[in-house]
Amino acid sequence: MKRRIGTGAVAALTVVLSMSACSGSSSKSGSPTTSGGAAATGSTAASSTASSTASTAASTTSAGPADQSPARANTECDKAPDTCNTGTATKGGHFAYVLEKDIQDWDVLTNAGNTFETLEALDPVYPNVFEAQPDLTYKLAADWFLSAQETSTTPQTIVYKINPKAVWEDGSPLNADDFTLTWNLQSTKACGGAAADAPANAPTYCDPASTSGYDQIKSLTGSNNGRTVTVVFSSPYSDWRALFGPIMPAHIAAKHGGGPHGTGTRAQLSAVTTFFSTTVPTWSAGPYLIKSFQKTTAVTEVPNPTWAGAQGPYLDTLVFRIITDATAEPPALANNEVQAINPQPEVDLVKSVQSQKGVVYHEGAG
Repeated sequence: MKRRIGTGAVAALTVVLSMSACSGSSSKSGSPTTSGGAAATGSTAASSTASSTASTAASTTSAGPADQSPARANTECDKAPDTCNTGTATKGGHFAYVLEKDIQDWDVLTNAGNTFETLEALDPVYPNVFEAQPDLTYKLAADWFLSAQETSTTPQTIVYKINPKAVWEDGSPLNADDFTLTWNLQSTKACGGAAADAPANAPTYCDPASTSGYDQIKSLTGSNNGRTVTVVFSSPYSDWRALFGPIMPAHIAAKHGGGPHGTGTRAQLSAVTTFFSTTVPTWSAGPYLIKSFQKTTAVTEVPNPTWAGAQGPYLDTLVFRIITDATAEPPALANNEVQAINPQPEVDLVKSVQSQKGVVYHEGAG
């Protein structure tokens, strides 16, 4: 999900509270990161990395005294952004990360729902084929996929092989139906494209945030009991690794207005879009499940018991705390109400962070 946010020239400040008893993990699936509290110090200039920080970084705040060392700037991740967060991880603990806006729409495929904050909160929930790395390269999400390869260029053909261990929280397998639904919800032909282009009397448009790449797909075929997906493009699409992330659950859609196997008319797909937009997800194929959502307050997530990824989840509780006033973020960090913030680096805010004990901060393009 985080891959959808484009990087820009806007600066960003990422700050993590360092506790002497902290330990953590930094990738979405729970791969290890720095122990000793620098769990999320690798949040870099790339817009994607803040959600990696919050998704699975573990911070045990109930044990041990607070780190009283002076605040320090993180420079390691400027030199080695993809490896600076490696280390030993320990299970348990609570981690709270700030979202600067409330969540108004839960469907990250739509224009309304494709916000940075919603993407952050749902990054630990939805599967995707590739994950953008801090250096802006792509890496296969091996917890969900065995491979994703371009097998032909004439026509361009991509074959995805799904990890047989990849399932939704109710045990339903991640399969070709989910690919079909995700394609249809972002296809102008299938779902109508942007609402801004729809006639006034045709309210059945899914209003996807982007149809790029999806409109170039000629066919999508499942095989091997739905565990292999073959996508053929009508014209070459170089950024194919950016597609199918997040992947939506077809079996859930079918229960809420959608057609079978991820298909549907425009009206059916529009109904599915409305459901996903207005419903806090109780489903997950990722390491965490949403336990609760308190509007304007917090999204609380807990480990997904059916998660079969190679590692993690490490946290007992992952909280996305909603603080819409950036000036309130440093005090929340100082009071240990949150363990990481990612605001725009205003001068006074940076000075406030630099005056605190036991924090690690990083400034970069956001």
